[in-house]
Amino acid sequence: EPAAGAGEGDELQRAKAVDVTFLYKLAPGPSDKSHGLNVARLAKLPESIILTAQRESAHFERNFLAEQVAAQLQHALEVSVDEATLEKIWRRAQQVLAIDAGAPVAA
Repeated sequence: EPAAGAGEGDELQRAKAVDVTFLYKLAPGPSDKSHGLNVARLAKLPESIILTAQRESAHFERNFLAEQVAAQLQHALEVSVDEATLEKIWRRAQQVLAIDAGAPVAA
């Protein structure tokens, strides 16, 4: 919604002033990352709204990662997996727990 006092011409001018090219590949399924915060900044939304969205996004991201790891662990319990695969799942679980605790995570 346009800011108070902003006319339709102002909105049109601002829309023309920003040229954004997204270089991402679309693929089926959910994503653990969103670019909505970047879009919000480009749209010049109030910082308080962006900060709230950033906190909610981080919460969603942690939950998304935890669900992925839980699904991998469930699958590992249902089928016979090798030790290397179990180690990989374990390292990922530790990363998710570190994210949840607010600790920095190595990629």
